Amino acid sequence: MKTIDDFAPGQRASFTKTFTDDDVRRFVAITGDVNPLHVDDAFASQTRFGERVLHGMLTASLFSTMVGMFIPGTGAVYRSQTLTFLRPVHVGETVTAHFVIRSIDRAKH
Repeated sequence: MKTIDDFAPGQRASFTKTFTDDDVRRFVAITGDVNPLHVDDAFASQTRFGERVLHGMLTASLFSTMVGMFIPGTGAVYRSQTLTFLRPVHVGETVTAHFVIRSIDRAKH
């Protein structure tokens, strides 16, 4: 496990994931969110998106991977997040999460 002294401003990490239909099905099995916008091609084709859209929280789950695996890494948890979804993500699309350490508050760790 890393300590606060292992980090410096400017340090970066990235994680890339291509979301599959199987990812959506597993997310539905876990959450029970069967909104037809996410699971029904015919329904989604009639919406402004034109095709199924991944669950926002499925795509946002990359942040958990970033915190727990990369920066800060093993043993870390984060306490809050604020999200703004700028564009829809569709099955088969690739998303990359980028983290950059901007500053470190050593007093508060």
